[in-house]
Amino acid sequence: MYCGSINFADLQSREILNLLLQSDDLELQPLVTYIQGTLIKNHHNFIIENVIEIIELTYQKKSLDKLWNFCIQQICDNPDDLFKSIKFLSINPSIFEIILKQDNFYIDEIIIWENLLKWTCGQYPVIQQLKILTNGTKMNLQ
Repeated sequence: MYCGSINFADLQSREILNLLLQSDDLELQPLVTYIQGTLIKNHHNFIIENVIEIIELTYQKKSLDKLWNFCIQQICDNPDDLFKSIKFLSINPSIFEIILKQDNFYIDEIIIWENLLKWTCGQYPVIQQLKILTNGTKMNLQ
């Protein structure tokens, strides 16, 4: 196999993430492990800003477990990183369930319920339309 070198200092965070995904596709496990460590150590802000995208990219990829676990821990430590993200409303239901079931996801129950309702409306626009149609009045749905 070709031997080469990559200077990660010359790459943007997005380029490193793309390299990680390509390395994973090629099953270059030592490189995958190294790149995950580099992202976590040196590109923390990028991960936080893109936590939902990254968690969706790493979902169900066992070889990307370090980055997955880091993102889950980040969300558990700072739930606002999840709930205030513009991509929150489109998060995969399975991933959202995994997050909510984390033992170390400490947040007031009312905040969870409020955000669960927002997420549900985002997932099912019909609910949002019903809300608009009723204009805040009670509607008997028998």
